[in-house]
Amino acid sequence: MRYLLFVCISVLVPCSLVSASEYPEYDGYVTDISGVLSDTEELSLESTIQEIEKVTQSEIAVLLLPTIENEDIALYAINIGEKWGVGKSDIDNGLVLVIAVEDRKWFVATGYGLEGVLPDIRVNRIGETIFPQYFRQGEYGQGIGVFLSEVEEYIQGDASIVSKYEKSSESQGQWIDVLIIILFFAFYVWIVNSSHHTHRSGWLSSGSGWRSPGGFSSGGLG
Repeated sequence: MRYLLFVCISVLVPCSLVSASEYPEYDGYVTDISGVLSDTEELSLESTIQEIEKVTQSEIAVLLLPTIENEDIALYAINIGEKWGVGKSDIDNGLVLVIAVEDRKWFVATGYGLEGVLPDIRVNRIGETIFPQYFRQGEYGQGIGVFLSEVEEYIQGDASIVSKYEKSSESQGQWIDVLIIILFFAFYVWIVNSSHHTHRSGWLSSGSGWRSPGGFSSGGLG
């Protein structure tokens, strides 16, 4: 349920606020505009994504770019998923990973069809566990590779991977969900008073800065 706030925002925020810059064109499973991946790393990641799609039917796209400037990375990832058409149209089972290198932010957007298998709170926890240790060292290819491996195992229901990202108690998460709902209604009042335009999306999103919540530039869900 922690994706709720971003889903609500994606419904309510004016389109003009999330389309200030031109989105890049789809360039295969991995689109590296930032240039941080070597050719070998890019080919390896694309091979991994192809294998995941073959085994799980889930479609994955990775976008690395220098910066998204003033745009919200959650909405950016959602819009990329829609623009690129990631995920099969009948089941909406796509996953988009956006990494803004200079902004030191990442976000994962998932289609509704994938949420039942890979809940937003879990994919976010996978990212928060893996990305910081690799991205701080500039090892983007390795970090993304480990993330994809964990995602594949989670989708397939590997017991050890699933339990690894489960919490013994979800009570804290439930309280956070309540807080998010309250924040959403406060945000809704602000939107109603400032704009008459809306943006609708079938994508969910999660993410963070290089560090877990409490670190710098965290724009995601805990």
